[in-house]
Amino acid sequence: MNVEKMTLVELKEWLRARNLLVSGKKADLIARVKEQQEEDCLPSEPIPLSAIEEEPEPQDEVSPEPRRCAKRERIQVNLKKLSLKK
Repeated sequence: MNVEKMTLVELKEWLRARNLLVSGKKADLIARVKEQQEEDCLPSEPIPLSAIEEEPEPQDEVSPEPRRCAKRERIQVNLKKLSLKK
């Protein structure tokens, strides 16, 4: 999603849907949306370093579109693997 191309109305709708502040200039709203998008990609609780594995070997298969928050998804998969080993 290209936040800079969103209209003021679209930005406010996006922010309202997440119960965020909708007042301010368009630049303020864009900054708020970008900040929230970054926070959405962060894990809600700290992950121990022992749960993080090295980068996986590249696959032959190429994804048709870039994956958002790929590192977070990898960490979640690794945590599931660890919990299954116990």
